[in-house]
Amino acid sequence: MRNQDQWQPSKYVIKSGKLQASSDSNQVSIPARVSINPTASVLEYALKTYASGRLLDLGCGKVPLYQTYRSLVTDVVCADWSNSIHGGAYWDLICDLNTPLPFAEGYFDTVLLTSVLEHIANPQDLLHEVYRLLKPGGRLIANVPFLYSLHEVPWDYYRYTRYGLSHLSNNSGFHVEYLVETGGVVDVVTLLTLQSTYRRSLSPLFSIAYSVISPIIENRFVRMWQTQSTPRYPLGYVLVAQRQGL
Repeated sequence: MRNQDQWQPSKYVIKSGKLQASSDSNQVSIPARVSINPTASVLEYALKTYASGRLLDLGCGKVPLYQTYRSLVTDVVCADWSNSIHGGAYWDLICDLNTPLPFAEGYFDTVLLTSVLEHIANPQDLLHEVYRLLKPGGRLIANVPFLYSLHEVPWDYYRYTRYGLSHLSNNSGFHVEYLVETGGVVDVVTLLTLQSTYRRSLSPLFSIAYSVISPIIENRFVRMWQTQSTPRYPLGYVLVAQRQGL
């Protein structure tokens, strides 16, 4: 990873010992915090449980999860494509993830695809390529949105269900070890309402609204409802899939 000594948190921060959305509106819009927070805790668990060895962060942007995985792995390689809106200060490689990647077979222990797979024109081809890059027993760690607005258009191609993610993973030779929905109906309604009305020029007003809404979303009784609604109305998914074979 280039310039790792200059790395700064962006999308995610660690607060009170937990990974969560940044409160810096230059990094994360107020509506996006609604989706990032439920995803953060699940991603943090997946990384701490499954990340190891040499890690490839594909579609890495500002490498927002570096603070979580850096102590868990031995080496980090960062790659993204030239159309990324997130700059390239930390990238080792600029490449199109829709094409074969210039690494040897079995070179990595872990491949990270966070909020990337929905932007890939031919996702099955990329998963075949990730499988090739991983050592036997190596793991893909990914997350994708489901009930979420269009973003980074025109490169926003797909929304996946858990069944679609399992199908793509199995077709590429992976064994799905962990596949969890994030968020629930209250998160979805809040997110889509804020996204459809959010105006950066009125950010202070939205900040006040979010400060009122956030405790309601975090209320334990609301969270019980969220848990029940998550399978049918998820914000997204976190996936861990292992390469099989010797």
